[in-house]
Amino acid sequence: MNLKLKIISIVLGTLLIIAIAVILKLTLFNKTLSHTPSKTSVKTFTTTISASTNNLMTTTKVTTSTVTAKPFVTSTETSTTKSATTKKTSEVQAQTATYYEFPADVNTVSLEHLMAINGIGELTAQSIINYRNSIGTIYNMDLLLEVDGVGTTTLELLKQYLYVADYDYADIAYDDPDQSTSSTVTTTTVTETTTETSTTAEKGMKPVNINTASAEEMAECLLIDLELAEKIIELRGKINQFSNFLELLYVDGFSQKMLAERQEYIII
Repeated sequence: MNLKLKIISIVLGTLLIIAIAVILKLTLFNKTLSHTPSKTSVKTFTTTISASTNNLMTTTKVTTSTVTAKPFVTSTETSTTKSATTKKTSEVQAQTATYYEFPADVNTVSLEHLMAINGIGELTAQSIINYRNSIGTIYNMDLLLEVDGVGTTTLELLKQYLYVADYDYADIAYDDPDQSTSSTVTTTTVTETTTETSTTAEKGMKPVNINTASAEEMAECLLIDLELAEKIIELRGKINQFSNFLELLYVDGFSQKMLAERQEYIII
């Protein structure tokens, strides 16, 4: 009887040691699962221990519970997420970008519109806006020389992008009486000559599509020389056809007055 009790005690002690060993292994297994980036499938461990002494059998079954490891985000996934966010931000910025058309009327152009001109900063643009507000109407582009930060070079740049509408345009009046008189006489003469030329020219002008006409047709219909017509054709090729008749002001030698006289005959 005592022998049986001893055997049972030894068996139970052995089972306890094995159970502790299994628990330790399961603990280590769970820690391994916590560092695994993907889900771990359910595994069941069964340990059966049988001891038979004098027809005595003891069976112990240990079953682990289901363990699911939480996936963690790797550095590669984080980098990919940041890249996607940056790309999306760039796309949103591209969609919200504002485009401005030139040439533009100097009396209606906004601060942002002026800053879109390459070489014109916010300070100069604001100075132009302030000057325009102070005098009411900029009736001649040369008046911009009175703006702080605008010299002859900047003025020439601005003339490539801005213009004064015909209904706002006027010659600059000078303070010197002699210079003023001379300027008035010269202006009158030019006006009379222009009027006569305009009247004569309008009689012979014909409507012409500047996006399809040849240089010869353009010169004949708009009563301009062939060289100027070829410059118009050259600009048309560079900008892939005209979308606005004001773009003719980009042509060297094609003035605002010429455009005003021929505007009704220009077809886009």
